[in-house]
Amino acid sequence: MHGIPFRIGAGKSILLALLSALFFIFSLPTPDLGFLAWIALVPLILACRDRTPAFSFFMGFLYGTATTVGTFYWIFQVPGFRVYHFLPATLYLSLYPALWSATLAFLRQKGPCLPLYAPALWVTLDYVKAHAGFLSLPWATFAHTQHSNLAGIQIAAITGEYGVTFLVIMGNIAVYEILFHRAIRRGIRILILIMLIHLGGFLELSGIRSGPAVKVAIVQPAIQILERKSVTRRESSLVRLEEMTMRAAESHPSLIVWPETSVRGLNMDFALTQRLRGLSETLKTPLLIGSSDFSKILLKKEGSTDTRYSFNSAYYLMPGIPLGKPYRKRLLVPFGEYLPLRSVVHWPDWFVPDIVETRPGKDHSPFTLPNGIRFSTMICWENLFPEYVRELAKNDSGLIVQLTNDAWFGKTAAPYQHNLASVLRAVENHIPIVVASNTGPSQFIDKSGKILAELPNLYQPGTVSAYLTLKTHNTFYSRVGDLFAFAALAFSVYGIFHQFRNRFGSKDSDSCRKTNG
Repeated sequence: MHGIPFRIGAGKSILLALLSALFFIFSLPTPDLGFLAWIALVPLILACRDRTPAFSFFMGFLYGTATTVGTFYWIFQVPGFRVYHFLPATLYLSLYPALWSATLAFLRQKGPCLPLYAPALWVTLDYVKAHAGFLSLPWATFAHTQHSNLAGIQIAAITGEYGVTFLVIMGNIAVYEILFHRAIRRGIRILILIMLIHLGGFLELSGIRSGPAVKVAIVQPAIQILERKSVTRRESSLVRLEEMTMRAAESHPSLIVWPETSVRGLNMDFALTQRLRGLSETLKTPLLIGSSDFSKILLKKEGSTDTRYSFNSAYYLMPGIPLGKPYRKRLLVPFGEYLPLRSVVHWPDWFVPDIVETRPGKDHSPFTLPNGIRFSTMICWENLFPEYVRELAKNDSGLIVQLTNDAWFGKTAAPYQHNLASVLRAVENHIPIVVASNTGPSQFIDKSGKILAELPNLYQPGTVSAYLTLKTHNTFYSRVGDLFAFAALAFSVYGIFHQFRNRFGSKDSDSCRKTNG
């Protein structure tokens, strides 16, 4: 392998892996220094330089552990969450960068094309992590670090967020090639390609077509967790919601949105239903209201008292129209809203406390405003899953409204990190997204990913409204989905098999060896 002839010691390798983790953590909110993502992996790659796959696995695992701790520290704000809960999650999430580092070390022993294999491998692992059943967690990706890089993320309309991740990882490789591998010409060619993609993004931003617009208002009530514990406190928060809604109506929006679980039991509380319908009719404005619902039928569980199951719902109230069928959250949070593999695994009480079982919804039909505009709804972490939001955007919806409640995480970076995914979802489908958050930040995201208006401060009650230009067409990504991720997966598999073939005596030289330097 061509490059500067030196070897990094084990101690310095550890420090380099931790430096990579620090760069990545700082590229996310807060402090949200997205430019650091373009060099975040360079120290890790250097730490694994000329090392065995086993050593590289350890370095990647160390990087993964540090980034998980630095990114998800806020999870300890959740009542009852302990270190013994965090440990297995950390070990699991750390496997992904560990496998990336080890596989690169395996592939690079005969000089494969690092600028292509490295980002393809990372995208492949990101895709696996987003589709791993109840272990799926596509949170805090490299693509998310670029949420404010509007020109750079426009490629997501073609490739999905995986293309943005590919671009950032490829940028890391270019920096490494130039500084430490003496493949200056190849590194410069990569940087030129990245610049051209950004130029294309600038052109796309200037040419995004306008279209019909709609005005939406958000109510951010900042309801504390303790306010949900008694009838008196719930009544107090409801009065606050009503007063804020009347203020929001002064801007004459076509829709006013309350966040996730703003009220309780709307499906069974006739008086509450009539009260909210009356509010909508008085204001002559439709309301979208998040409700924590419970089943009408009691279920008997073995060894326990009778209980009910719950739904996480969004109700659409139109003046003069009876309460219709709600949207119910379909992608549930494992161990928070349901226990995975409950029928085959007996989770110990000390590890998984008993929870009210939440049932997923079965339908995602859009709602229709009086002016004929259709909008889809998603709740909480459903915004993390590109293919799900893609289906919402395709069903003749002009915009998507996201209801969320991140009060469980306190005044930490979690709510800011959560919203980053919605920026990518807007760009992928060229559809505006309204993020109505209980404790903030509530945001209006246009179809280019730009934040048009927001309530940025956590736990600060307020209202905000904005005009949103509606979706006018399906993007390439909307039509074909994660085709780019599948291509990266195929390329990664090809690289691994190619290396195996080389190991068993193939004398074919790698094509990228001819381009080194």
